[in-house]
Amino acid sequence: MNRRAQKGVVLVIALIMLVLVTLLGVVSSNSVQTNLKVVSNIEARSNLRNAAVAAFNEAIAYGELLNTSVPPFPNPCGSGGRSTCIDVTGDGVASATDDIVVELSLPNCVIVNPVLNDDLEGGLQSVDSMTCYKMPDNNTNVGIDSGGDIYSRCVDATWELAAVATDSVTGARVEVLFGFDTRATVETVAELCQGITP
Repeated sequence: MNRRAQKGVVLVIALIMLVLVTLLGVVSSNSVQTNLKVVSNIEARSNLRNAAVAAFNEAIAYGELLNTSVPPFPNPCGSGGRSTCIDVTGDGVASATDDIVVELSLPNCVIVNPVLNDDLEGGLQSVDSMTCYKMPDNNTNVGIDSGGDIYSRCVDATWELAAVATDSVTGARVEVLFGFDTRATVETVAELCQGITP
């Protein structure tokens, strides 16, 4: 082979290697970008889930979760009355324009169990017993363990509700289901537990 032919072969091989290295760089770059998007989505989902948990805990602590006429949050935020805003920007102000908005559904009654008068803790001196104890229908003096009216005015109920967290900036949404137990009066749960009788 003459020297000119060898120079042409080296040039072709060099061009092929350049194309291969360029393709390898493009594929690697695309792979890195895809991985960054996946990690970003996982982080955003985690932030939304954490915001939903924080909002649920806030509603439980506020104590109006079962009251349909009062918002479940001390400072409602967002479009619905059952929603709150969670500050994720770190500016100290929770707003519906640049933070996460969490909206809670109405609690769905799953299980209702009656509470017996005899199962009330602390006797008639405790707040639980004073709210729940049901006096017998007749006028006789019947104590808490006497076998009069056996069911109290309270039920132990298991509830389920959904929290939908939405990032106001990106529009990402996550729905988280929560379950919780409460003891409440029959009147309190009657509206939310239609069709379920203890």
